[in-house]
Amino acid sequence: GGNNVDESDYLLEISKTFLSCPNMLPNEINSADNLVSREGLLLLGELIIRRESPLDALRLSRSLNAPAEGILSLLSLFRENPDKTPRVLDLKSCEMDNNHGIEIAKLLKMPNCSLEALDISGNYNLDSGIMWDIMSSLDRNTKLREISWWMLDEFYTTKILCNSATIAATYSSNHTLVRLTHSYCLPLESLRYLTMNNHPDKAVVGRIKVVEHHFVRNFDLRHFTHMGPSLLAQVISVVDRAFVSREEKGFSTKTAAIANNRSEYGGNNGGIDTSALENNSLSIIFMILRNI
Repeated sequence: GGNNVDESDYLLEISKTFLSCPNMLPNEINSADNLVSREGLLLLGELIIRRESPLDALRLSRSLNAPAEGILSLLSLFRENPDKTPRVLDLKSCEMDNNHGIEIAKLLKMPNCSLEALDISGNYNLDSGIMWDIMSSLDRNTKLREISWWMLDEFYTTKILCNSATIAATYSSNHTLVRLTHSYCLPLESLRYLTMNNHPDKAVVGRIKVVEHHFVRNFDLRHFTHMGPSLLAQVISVVDRAFVSREEKGFSTKTAAIANNRSEYGGNNGGIDTSALENNSLSIIFMILRNI
């Protein structure tokens, strides 16, 4: 819950207390449901920027009389100093408008933004276009793991988590977001991608998404996900053409047996010794064709 300060400006009081020693500022500041002034927000922002490390959490949800320009100034300050943005930022029901949404989108695009969890739910003045801008800013974000808001188009959610337009777009999709909360049920495909994003190696996540979306044949290519996207694209292209050629001539019994020799993340890709593969496209292509 909040700090239960009803008649005083909690942020202003705590900021004045630690004015001369910002590194002593508590790592978690919770002003939810409390009175907040523009002066308090700005002074707190200055202290946060002066700290050696970002706050673990700043919670301003449902802050009483929180001035829109004060929160906007705070977001602008974080955008100018993204590495000092609190790891958890709770702005639920703060009556933010599109100007705030624009600042949030810009902040999330900063490569060194330290924000890991963001709650902007309950801000009904943010229109769908701004919400899409915020979601689009997550395309290459590598820090934010959780986001909560009130409205989201499921098509755009899936597109950000796995953009299937091209192999490069899929590989560059968001592989960091693991929790997305809003007022509607997420499609199963989005939930699957969020679960997939839990894998610690984001490069592997990107390659698995590439294989799943750009190769639909009955042949398990997930053993090749250690490759870079360019080489993986070559493998997918060659194997796909090989399958087309085989299908035109009649799918052989050997090929069918190889294609069916798969397991969820095991198997041996129809006898291919993947441990012997090197980053040489010709040898890889030869070994694939030999086994199809």
